[in-house]
Amino acid sequence: MEILHVTNLQTPCLNIPVFSGEQRRTAPTVIVKKIARAITGTDWKELGIELLVVVLGVFLAIQADTWNERRNELHKEKALLESLHSDFETNQQIAERRADEYAKAAEAALKLLDVSATDESQSSSDIYSLIDKAVYIRPPEFNSNTWDLLSASGQLTVIKSEDLKKQISEFHRTTSAYSRGLQEQVRDVSEALEEYVENNLDVVRYIYQIHPDDLRFLEFEHDDAIELGDPARRELRNLSILTWHVARDYEGNMTRTLEIRQEIEDSLTEELKRFD
Repeated sequence: MEILHVTNLQTPCLNIPVFSGEQRRTAPTVIVKKIARAITGTDWKELGIELLVVVLGVFLAIQADTWNERRNELHKEKALLESLHSDFETNQQIAERRADEYAKAAEAALKLLDVSATDESQSSSDIYSLIDKAVYIRPPEFNSNTWDLLSASGQLTVIKSEDLKKQISEFHRTTSAYSRGLQEQVRDVSEALEEYVENNLDVVRYIYQIHPDDLRFLEFEHDDAIELGDPARRELRNLSILTWHVARDYEGNMTRTLEIRQEIEDSLTEELKRFD
């Protein structure tokens, strides 16, 4: 092998090996032999153990992350189920109160119907006390805070039970329809009451307030014995019948609401048992 000396003005002298023809032919063989010696000198058992340790470490790290994520998901699901359970306990109280109010309104409406059927003098305060009880029909407003939050934030997937989600969705859809329907019927009652008041101002002496969502008489000015004429009895009868039907319909609706609510509570209780 000869050495060529290459120089120029910009670079230092470079010694470039020049292989002869024979050396060029044997160079690849030398390289292969060096690689072979390196391979045969490797401790493959030790290398395999090290590789296994690395793979096992990565696997365990992934499993730990997965387990931690799953634990967080379960904790979140449990908290939401407990919140829903609390909401439906509140809804039971709301439905029971409304059912009681509607039952009392229906009872007062029947008494008003009896008043409208008699020719005898009636106490004005008694009449308007009955009207007060009969028309006091408020739409139910159920607690849907947790469900609304889940729907708005797109977190419904946190709850795994599809049947439970369908039950709760149907409950809120049905009760919302009840509230809308009752608001419309309360307006009808309000109009009937206004008609009665406008047509009987000569015998009606009281201070009243009429509002579609809260029909309440504030106080009475007098307690007179009055005789209702035929128009007054007819209008009172119409008001009584309308109010009775509305009250009884929604008393029945609240009974069905309580039944549905109980089914949902049973489902929630079963779901929560998974976390015991």
